[in-house]
Amino acid sequence: MSALSSHHDIKASGFSFNNEDDLKNYINQLEKYGQVIISSETSQWETIKKYQINIEPKDLHDLLSFAKLYIGEGATMASEAAILGVPSIYVSNTTRGYLNELEDKYELAYTISEKNKALEKALFLLTKNNLKIEWKQKKGKMLQEKIDVAEFINGVIEERHKL
Repeated sequence: MSALSSHHDIKASGFSFNNEDDLKNYINQLEKYGQVIISSETSQWETIKKYQINIEPKDLHDLLSFAKLYIGEGATMASEAAILGVPSIYVSNTTRGYLNELEDKYELAYTISEKNKALEKALFLLTKNNLKIEWKQKKGKMLQEKIDVAEFINGVIEERHKL
């Protein structure tokens, strides 16, 4: 959960749980499909502390790559999950330009403003038998259409040194 306290978060809203029982109910529905892990900038409730993960930042993408699904208020995490081939739901009333292509062209991510609609989408995705295969194919298509940035930069440097 995001604290939504950055400059770009002005007037942004995400999950907006009414109380701790509301959060527990949300988690309980997701837990039917596997372990729920919370990464949160706030820990106002015991439920958040119970599900919060404590890992080294360098290990976060490894964990994310094995997830069945990402659902959260973090747009950066949503895009990173999508690029790793993990179904991704960004819960916010705002949009992020870098998510547009992942949503519109590759259907790797979703931006959903209402938490209950986001949960419905998550539960629908989690019930799909071929979810991992489908997202692996979508990820593959996306990567095929992109350049290797390291290779590109290396080529530019090598070309400049020839001059």
